[in-house]
Amino acid sequence: MPGRLRTIGSVLWRTVSLFRAHNINGLAAYVSKATVAATIAAFLVLIWSATWLIGDVRGSLNTIWGAEGRGGGGFKGFIVGKAIDMVAVLILAGRLLAT
Repeated sequence: MPGRLRTIGSVLWRTVSLFRAHNINGLAAYVSKATVAATIAAFLVLIWSATWLIGDVRGSLNTIWGAEGRGGGGFKGFIVGKAIDMVAVLILAGRLLAT
């Protein structure tokens, strides 16, 4: 077991040394086009999921209070609802970043 811990410590020490030598600017050399595409895809999924969560909360509150949804039904209602949810997500994100 001590040999294994020594090996793990050695790997961690080399990793820390690598980051010190290259600093943050050295990490930019490792960014590929696939990484950028994956980051954009992950951001879009995050936004979609956040608007879906806000939409569920909005729908639940409308049901609890007996309020009618905005925009009616169908595709128009979906677009109006998503727009409202997107605004709510942006407001919440702004509030979180401001604190």
